[in-house]
Amino acid sequence: MLDTHDARLLVVDDSRMIRRIVVGMIHEFGIAQVDQAGDGNEALEMLRRRRYDLVISDWWMEPVSGFELLLAVRLDPALAKIPFLMITAERDFGEVINAKSAGATDYLLKPFTTETLNRKLTRFVSSDAQNLAVLPAAARRVGWREDADEIF
Repeated sequence: MLDTHDARLLVVDDSRMIRRIVVGMIHEFGIAQVDQAGDGNEALEMLRRRRYDLVISDWWMEPVSGFELLLAVRLDPALAKIPFLMITAERDFGEVINAKSAGATDYLLKPFTTETLNRKLTRFVSSDAQNLAVLPAAARRVGWREDADEIF
């Protein structure tokens, strides 16, 4: 379980704008230490250099996708236990099953709200840290029905 004060997260997305939005949402949740990578290659290098408590990765990226990153993380004994939240606009249930089968800890569909991401993050934080995390009063809409991500 993560402690919001000590946790270090890695956000991976090829869109700088999406990374900034997600990082902002994570900061609102109360986690300050958040690093960013623009693709799976960069993320894998960062994961091998520093300890992370959670990876939040987009699925579709070039040259190394989030799915390929997930596979590499799960195959590396030093990284295999890191929780992995896959973010994607992919609505194909078969893809969701592929991600879960490959070892994704959880899955979040784009677009999503701050509250939706906070619900996902809450699953990874310790009960003591959950009491310190303050959910924002109003969600900044990034977009979809809040229950659309509840696949797992």
